[in-house]
Amino acid sequence: MNRPIHNHPELETFATLSSAEIHALQIGNEKYLRAHPEVSQLTSYFLKRVLLENPKDISSFASKLFSDAALKEKVLLSLSTPIPKE
Repeated sequence: MNRPIHNHPELETFATLSSAEIHALQIGNEKYLRAHPEVSQLTSYFLKRVLLENPKDISSFASKLFSDAALKEKVLLSLSTPIPKE
């Protein structure tokens, strides 16, 4: 069962951090994302597919999409394919 985000334990922990600790986390996250451009590529691909297909059940859609054995090839292909205009 999913809990409301405002009751999530990680947010409660985050709320207790000092501004210096939050800043250090932000820097660490930024370094990680810069070192792993595939995170942005996967996120872009996922959002593109969601907006094109408008799935009713996002969780099931995400599960199927991210478990696809050909995901890497599809993401790389999508990087060079513009979103179709209707």
